[in-house]
Amino acid sequence: MLQQPGKISAESGLSEETANELRSLLRSSAGITLSPEKDGLLRMRLQRRCRELGLPSIESYHRHLVRDTSGEELRQFVEAMTIHTTSFFRERGHYTWLVEHGLDKLSTEGAGTKRPLVVWSAACSSGQEAYSAAIALALAADRRRDLTFRIIGTDISRKVLGKAQAAIYSREEISGLSPEICRRFLLRAKPGREECYRIVPELREMTTWRQGNLTDPRRGMDFTADVAFIRNVLIYFDEPTVARAIDTVIDRVRLGGVIFAGHSEVLRDPKGRLTLLAPSIYLKERNQ
Repeated sequence: MLQQPGKISAESGLSEETANELRSLLRSSAGITLSPEKDGLLRMRLQRRCRELGLPSIESYHRHLVRDTSGEELRQFVEAMTIHTTSFFRERGHYTWLVEHGLDKLSTEGAGTKRPLVVWSAACSSGQEAYSAAIALALAADRRRDLTFRIIGTDISRKVLGKAQAAIYSREEISGLSPEICRRFLLRAKPGREECYRIVPELREMTTWRQGNLTDPRRGMDFTADVAFIRNVLIYFDEPTVARAIDTVIDRVRLGGVIFAGHSEVLRDPKGRLTLLAPSIYLKERNQ
């Protein structure tokens, strides 16, 4: 029987055998590869889960995970280990390029004019990337009155998708936004609550959030995008998984569409569908 959450401090010990089994499970269930050098991260995330469950150690948590046949704890394990590092306008140059160069290129295919421009945040985490794109495009629409768009965010984690849909952020999380953007696109929380801010309804109504796994696109990814952001997520996959994730993204981008990768990542497509437009910015030129 589980003890009351928070009553017991999780032990810091983690055997090599258990770490190997947990890393293997994470790889097989979510396609995420953690090297042994990241066992400290594994330990930290699972100590938190141990406290939530009232378990005394990670070894006991591993036994609990293996015994659970419902699949719920496996989902919680993946949630705990999914890395969600994001911020508003991270790698700002991508949004600048999209507005200053991408819109003209995409409009030749009718995106944003004859039909809404579809922007996909392929590992959206808690929503800052997707809302940054929405803000950039809303500002561009001040000059391009005919511009229409919608945003789709997908992530493996239900928890972060819930935060993205709620669109509520702390003062620290919005600290990089200019006063002008804050005044136009954020609302203060109700008096008496912790100081936080919410994205305005006009932008929230343009967004759709779906649970999806880039390594298993059979669910939640029945759409086609004009623009895709796949940034700072491939570094957690092994090479075969990276190839599957890239293929998933390319397959869901229209001909003439644009894909943004992380500045430390390179998109390799053996089928030759991508052309490098600028550092970490790719054009899809043909189907396979």
